[in-house]
Amino acid sequence: MENNFVVYRKISVWERTTFSIEADSRGEALNKLVEDIVNETGEFEETSWSVEYGDMAQMTAAQNDGLSTIEIMDEDGNLLQNVII
Repeated sequence: MENNFVVYRKISVWERTTFSIEADSRGEALNKLVEDIVNETGEFEETSWSVEYGDMAQMTAAQNDGLSTIEIMDEDGNLLQNVII
């Protein structure tokens, strides 16, 4: 009898985003960008972005507030088991 499963793994990756910001100096532009990121103002539009899959890593439960980072489901999407690593 063949049994089919779907495994979800919580991973971390780096997202690379580029911005172009008008300012009188690089330091001023950097401060503006940091403020925009911290306050989530969305003032600056990214010029490009990509996901750095080469840096992909399996997360541990410690990195996920003690929660599982692997879920095993049946092919209908029913959760069968959580795995903590």
